[in-house]
Amino acid sequence: MDGRWSAKPLPAGHAFHQQLLEDFSFALKTCVDLKLKFVPVLLDFHWCFPGEPVVGTPVVKSGRAEIVTDPVKRETFFDNVLEPLLDI
Repeated sequence: MDGRWSAKPLPAGHAFHQQLLEDFSFALKTCVDLKLKFVPVLLDFHWCFPGEPVVGTPVVKSGRAEIVTDPVKRETFFDNVLEPLLDI
């Protein structure tokens, strides 16, 4: 790598994953209850831009191209994030 920020997938069962699934379930239920159409977007081309830390937070915008290009990181993402969201 060239010294830039690198995406490191969170391990299976991480608290972030559980909160993401709970939030997504709540959003879907709310849309059903209110009869709203919902088009969720998990990622877009901005994921592949260089990572940019957001000052004063632990958040890094973009910088996740390795999840697309690295087979191990991609499989981890599919297993721990995408598939559980699709199951909901």
